[in-house]
Amino acid sequence: MRMLALAALASSLLLAGCFGKRAQSGDVLSSAVIPPRHEPSARSMHTAVWDGEGMLVWGGQIEDKTTPQSTGGAIYYPGSGKWYGLPKHRHETRYHNSAVWTGIQLIIWGGIEGNFGDRVNTGLMFDNEDDAWLDVSKEGAPAPRSGHSGVWTGDRMIVWGGENAEKQLGDGGIYDLVQDKWEPLTDVDAPKPRAFHTVVWADKQKKMVVWGGLDGTGARNDGAIYDYAEKTWSAMSDKGAPSRRFGHTAVWTGSKMIVWGGRAGDDKYLGDGAVYDLKKDKWTPLPESDLTPRELHTATWTGKEMVIFGGQDQSGPQAVNGVYNPKTKSWRLFRLDAKYPPRYMHSAVWDKKQLLIFGGKGADGKYIKSKSGLVVSIVPGRAAKVVQPDETVGGADE
Repeated sequence: MRMLALAALASSLLLAGCFGKRAQSGDVLSSAVIPPRHEPSARSMHTAVWDGEGMLVWGGQIEDKTTPQSTGGAIYYPGSGKWYGLPKHRHETRYHNSAVWTGIQLIIWGGIEGNFGDRVNTGLMFDNEDDAWLDVSKEGAPAPRSGHSGVWTGDRMIVWGGENAEKQLGDGGIYDLVQDKWEPLTDVDAPKPRAFHTVVWADKQKKMVVWGGLDGTGARNDGAIYDYAEKTWSAMSDKGAPSRRFGHTAVWTGSKMIVWGGRAGDDKYLGDGAVYDLKKDKWTPLPESDLTPRELHTATWTGKEMVIFGGQDQSGPQAVNGVYNPKTKSWRLFRLDAKYPPRYMHSAVWDKKQLLIFGGKGADGKYIKSKSGLVVSIVPGRAAKVVQPDETVGGADE
């Protein structure tokens, strides 16, 4: 079954409309809150990707290990306002793993298996067309780790960095999905070992940008660029770079990387950032905002703006969220109605029209169960809001 599923990868990646056979587009959302039927159990630090038609949720630290969907996950289709439970598999849940979306498959690799288990160097893959789970070869794979990064190049997955029980790591590997084989990633001129850094994939340039993170001495504010075609690393300029941090976020705009937030150390949370121009190898500070410093938030690129949602500081989860517009170089802030709990360690994906949010923890570190999933309309020039029952899903401006 593996060869049948993978042999069609090259041609299938060209077909943008082949996803989500279970979705029913154009329906009206039945509730302002994502309906709970077949919804994954309460969780945090999970994986979520947009598969072309729905939000695919899997893994994380979970509250109820007896629920089948806890490890199987589910897909939420905003077109119908319904969840579709994924098939079961033999793997336990995991977190601090890497996850990439190929256009057809979700590939999970590494991380901590079980709620409080060991670091692993195994991987699993969900094929959205065949509705089936496959294993990723372990032969030649990098050593077990968590807090590493992963990107999809268009034909291969690159993983790098992370940590084991003793130290931070500065190596990685390249996984060929079709051949089910690994090859080592060169460490010549590679970044210093680190974990909980950020990574973005510059698709047009075929380059992976690694920045920030945590090493054995503390937070870092340096990075490096891996050229996929040349198979070489090169250092990034540190002139004008943000201060040292980990637990921050980074988004790729199509030409630039935007870094924001994170933590520099104990009780030192950050509320600033900068824009990195890959072509010019140049940093430009972001304008100041009233958005409070935080970590464990999400940053989502809409195609035009960066949305910062949730997160926490020493006082707890943050209710005020922000939207940054690179064209106008301006921020605007928003908060949801008080009945929607603020959260951190959640997920957020953009469905081309609105923000889909799921899970996380709220006050007192408790898993969010009520109103765990939200659909938030974010339109330039309008107040952000949870989509109401009488509005068509996707009603935001294109």
